[in-house]
Amino acid sequence: METLIESTKRFEKDLNKLDSLDKNLVIEAINNCVISVEKKGIYSSPKLVGLKIPSHVQGYESSLYMLRVTQKKRVILSIDEDPIFGQIIFTLFRVFTVDKIQENINGFVESMYQDLREESEEAQLIT
Repeated sequence: METLIESTKRFEKDLNKLDSLDKNLVIEAINNCVISVEKKGIYSSPKLVGLKIPSHVQGYESSLYMLRVTQKKRVILSIDEDPIFGQIIFTLFRVFTVDKIQENINGFVESMYQDLREESEEAQLIT
């Protein structure tokens, strides 16, 4: 399978705020995660933890993960397998420190699912 890595503007902004050492550690951790997932599957990396977040949107399941970069740094990303196009798609969303985990997860989930919730509610009203 081909691997595609995408990053959001917010991820790029977070990454650019880091010093060069931390930036390199983030990039190395992501690359190692990609290699591990390509070789052994999504649940093979001990530094990758699935975020069990209910989407509250009919037909959608969370593919969000948190990657441990260092003792203090984490990355929120999604990993999606697309069997039709033979791709594994990594989407990088945020880089943050562990003391901001709950704040970042809550804010991210709310913004990510807001549009999906609205679309789902509109579809339910139509049917």
